[in-house]
Amino acid sequence: MTQDPADDGDDARARPDPNLVRRSGEGTGAFADLGVVSVGTGNLRKLLQGLHRGTLTCPLTPAGLAGHGLQDASGDLLAHLRGLDTAGVRAVVVAVLAERLAQGQRDASRG
Repeated sequence: MTQDPADDGDDARARPDPNLVRRSGEGTGAFADLGVVSVGTGNLRKLLQGLHRGTLTCPLTPAGLAGHGLQDASGDLLAHLRGLDTAGVRAVVVAVLAERLAQGQRDASRG
């Protein structure tokens, strides 16, 4: 998020960073591209498990994902992870899972 430069400071609402919003015409709005946010944690764990066991190879393919029960998430996964090698996919998935775990711990400590 970034502050609108035209903002006089009275309205502190953050606006999405225009450099992070997809401009290719894909999606239906400014926030249509949310990366792997829409992929469930369980599916990300399945993906990581397949990578660790060596039963899921990279680059990812629709058939490979379907073979691991990830056919419903394959569109979102392939949109962002297609073409990455195993180390790249693993790095992204581990980072996302770690952030979700940390957020869950922060939420639990507040309530």
